[in-house]
Amino acid sequence: MNRPATETAHVLMTDRVGYSPLPIEEKARLDRELLEAVKNCPAVARQEPEKCLKLDSGDGVSLVFFGEPTDAIEAAVFLHETVATGATVKLRIGLHSGLVTRREDANGKVNVSGPGIEWAQRAMACADGTRIVMTDYFAVNLRAFAAWKDRLENLGEHRTKHDEPFRLFGLLPQEAPANSESLAIVYRRKAQPDDHVVELLEKQMPELGFRVFIDRHLTIGVQWAQAIEREIRGADAVIVVLSEKSAVSEIVLFELQTAIDQFQQTGKPKILPIRVGADEPVDGDAGALLNPYHYALWRGPEDDETLLHALHKALTSQPESKAEPRLERVGGAMPPDSPFYVTRPTDQEFVQALLERDSIVLVKGARQIGKTSLMARSLRTASEKGIRVVWTDLQSFGRSQMESDEKLYLAIAAEFVEQLQLEGDPFGSWRPLFGANTNFERFLHAQVLSKIQDPIIWAIDEVDRLFSLPFSGDFFGMVRSWHNRRAARAEETWARFTVALAYATEAHLFISDLNQSPFNVGTRLELADFSASQVADLNERYGEPLRDDGDLQELTRLVGGQPYLCRRALDEMVRRKITVQGLALSASQDEGPFGDHLRRLLVALSSDQGMLGEVKGFLEGRPLSSEEAFYRLRSGGLLAGSTRLDARLRCGIYGDYLRGHLLPGT
Repeated sequence: MNRPATETAHVLMTDRVGYSPLPIEEKARLDRELLEAVKNCPAVARQEPEKCLKLDSGDGVSLVFFGEPTDAIEAAVFLHETVATGATVKLRIGLHSGLVTRREDANGKVNVSGPGIEWAQRAMACADGTRIVMTDYFAVNLRAFAAWKDRLENLGEHRTKHDEPFRLFGLLPQEAPANSESLAIVYRRKAQPDDHVVELLEKQMPELGFRVFIDRHLTIGVQWAQAIEREIRGADAVIVVLSEKSAVSEIVLFELQTAIDQFQQTGKPKILPIRVGADEPVDGDAGALLNPYHYALWRGPEDDETLLHALHKALTSQPESKAEPRLERVGGAMPPDSPFYVTRPTDQEFVQALLERDSIVLVKGARQIGKTSLMARSLRTASEKGIRVVWTDLQSFGRSQMESDEKLYLAIAAEFVEQLQLEGDPFGSWRPLFGANTNFERFLHAQVLSKIQDPIIWAIDEVDRLFSLPFSGDFFGMVRSWHNRRAARAEETWARFTVALAYATEAHLFISDLNQSPFNVGTRLELADFSASQVADLNERYGEPLRDDGDLQELTRLVGGQPYLCRRALDEMVRRKITVQGLALSASQDEGPFGDHLRRLLVALSSDQGMLGEVKGFLEGRPLSSEEAFYRLRSGGLLAGSTRLDARLRCGIYGDYLRGHLLPGT
């Protein structure tokens, strides 16, 4: 009979002090906490399965490493910092290097036995939960590594219960270098060449004396999310690996906004972008936030040393006495913490309706008036109050996702599962026997409302895309039915569910049955253009490029209170260091500061001959032919007013530009 092979292993053993008398619920919580920490441990995550065995030891776990002793000590430090430090129920940790034999236990799983396990248990039994202890055999192996040899403290001789002597060592806390700063790295996972840069920073920055946090070895989950936010907010600097791929990553945007929010509150962390690839502005919201910052450039591995030198210089240089205000790229949704966001009365009304859990909350406004930014900020406030949020941006849906009601509902259901981090397949309970509405409602009941007891907000942006679809009546009728059930208190479940809709088009032009419309119930709000005082407020945020009331009146003549144009105008004045009179010289030209915006307006009109004719007539002084024409042009952002009888151009440059193109020679 062959003798089982023995191997040298580095064994880490844990247990809890005072575990046995605890209630079952507390034991279960502690077990989950420890197992989650083991899953997130970088030293464990990087091992091949056969190189690290994870064993249940009753009130703790044992980790058996068949590689380097540094793997075991790194895991011990991680568990001590993550679980043991500050815990009311102490976690004891003991280590030993010795012989073990692999064997199969009664459940058919691989286990180990031998003196390696036994002596690790004896070391652990001598611990008190306040520090990591190890046998002299483990300490001898650890001394071979420069990073650990000076961190060992002789704890003297101990004896086993059979009076056998052995010597223990404790691990001393690491002293940070005098220039040590904590760095958090923001990046997109599994993207190339980003990963090369991330690995370079992870390896080299500690050698330069910096403590580095990176989430690449953490298992995604609640603790992962909490660890990211904690580390970013507590870091001295945040390094952002910015490439074309990372610039469109939602998690990169979230982490970056967290860093900016913390900087605005405390002046830290310093934000250091690394531009990966070409030396050009990067698209995407993250790119827009970082483009104004000074950055380091990495084109390829040949730039590794240059990059490390630039980062070291940026991190060790003295901060500027006064930070220069940084402009943002104008266009699209604004960052939640943008210093240029002007709060209007509708903001507070919208937030209040969400917090009061109204059944339906509607916000209507013309194109580029700020509906998306308002919703994003309001939903963030609601989320901070413990309300769960699902955001559906219909602008991001492709044509194939909206070609039938079933495909639309399945795409939305997938977003619910992803954003609420639910388990289960949203398509599993879909039954062809039922209609799309019924299937979607069954999904909401079974997989959302029955599993989440917190209030939920479903926010839908760009609702206008649904109006022209053949099944829009069924969709809006379903939303209205939830309001009716809630009002009748027929189903208390719906009292936790709020639907928020942002749209521009007049809904009554498309929904003939008012009893099936969600647009005439709930809280109905309308987002208006900036008032004169709000434009003055925005001017202050830009450093007052408008010098007096005369400048303010001239800007109002040019762009009115159109939020996008106001920001674009002030941004242009600050960047180019010009006056509002200088801005006016090219304001209505194709190649002027508003050229892209004006050309888009002309293209949109040219694609609809009916509306093009209405605008030509209006510019020539004729009234619009119908209220429908007025509503469509107002929704598109061209006109302002209450009815076609008091219709007016929304701002001066629209009239100047369109007359030049539609009425040449006048």
